[in-house]
Amino acid sequence: MEQPTVYVLGGGQLGGMMQVAALELGVNIKFLCKKNDPCTRYNHTIGDVREFRHVVWFGTELVKIPNSFLTIEVENVNHLAVDFLQNQMKVNCNSFANPLSLIQDKLKQKIVLEKNHIPTSTFLTLDSFVNNSDIQQQMIWKTRFGGRDGFGVKIIYSLKEIPDHSVPAILEKKIDLCEEISVIVCRDQLGNMVYYPPVRMEFGKDSNQVEIVEYPAKIRSLKQSKQIQNIAKKTAEVFGCVGLLAIEMFIDNLGQVWVNEVAPRLHNSGHLFTEASNVSQAKNHLLAITGQEIIEPKMNTPIASMINIVGAGEGNNYYFAKDPIVDLLDKNNGNFLVRIYDYAKKGIKDNRKIGHIVILYNGPKKTLDGHDFAIYEELIESAKRIKAYPI
Repeated sequence: MEQPTVYVLGGGQLGGMMQVAALELGVNIKFLCKKNDPCTRYNHTIGDVREFRHVVWFGTELVKIPNSFLTIEVENVNHLAVDFLQNQMKVNCNSFANPLSLIQDKLKQKIVLEKNHIPTSTFLTLDSFVNNSDIQQQMIWKTRFGGRDGFGVKIIYSLKEIPDHSVPAILEKKIDLCEEISVIVCRDQLGNMVYYPPVRMEFGKDSNQVEIVEYPAKIRSLKQSKQIQNIAKKTAEVFGCVGLLAIEMFIDNLGQVWVNEVAPRLHNSGHLFTEASNVSQAKNHLLAITGQEIIEPKMNTPIASMINIVGAGEGNNYYFAKDPIVDLLDKNNGNFLVRIYDYAKKGIKDNRKIGHIVILYNGPKKTLDGHDFAIYEELIESAKRIKAYPI
């Protein structure tokens, strides 16, 4: 059989992670991306994933390539072009095409969850409201399209606080949170699934985007653990993705689990699995969509964290603040692994993700005592202080 070829719509940091996995697996890979995207360092075509003609032109190349597949690293692609490629040109888009239009629209996404009896928070469209008396508690305003990394989400107490009434949006009941977690499912072409363990997500109060991801998540009981996996399994079956489906969930103060949102791609909450498990999310995604056997994730550490590095200012070039982690590592006899990723983006903005840091314990379990855990927490606090500054 011919070596697999994968074309990717998008060329950000998630594409860069697929590039690394593709080299390991012997998969040919090419990206459709803008001229300033990180994946212009690799085999690529310049274009806009939101433009019908760009996506069709790019994807049509696959018609003549045997054993070829189209996938995404961002949801905000032209779904009409994807439909055309799949249905008219017979390009293999099975990893994401069928659920794409549902997932792109948060209203449709919520309707699918509700229709299939998957627990999700109560929601309403904006035209359901007559006046402020309809809001009896805190609500979450969400844009229906394009919101990501904290954009297009706001807690409101009245309709007057809605940022833009012209933008299609939904209002969700705010859940009394105990934890926000993520579960990543990888599903192959036959419907077989493997699950990455739940991780805890901590969001910034101002940016409203993920700042820290921690393994393990704080799961109350074996019963709750099984409930989380059952919900993840059903959600993956309902949306029918091949490859990854990242499922963000809420756990409320009573222990009830609710699905927040889903994403059919590599996810920020899965970065730490590259070091902390036997198989990265990017590798499993490529295995799944190319029809190969997916790998059951097995953790190789009792604790791990991922901390996002974001921009602090605006500019065309940037540098990371002096890294205090190095000094800490010299003091702990190599019981911790710290890896820093720079996404090589061309320009920074406030709170834009520029890189991430993975911290995990790789010493013998018997030495993971109070002293080592204190060092681990010190490493995390040190990592949280690292920002990217404009030059």
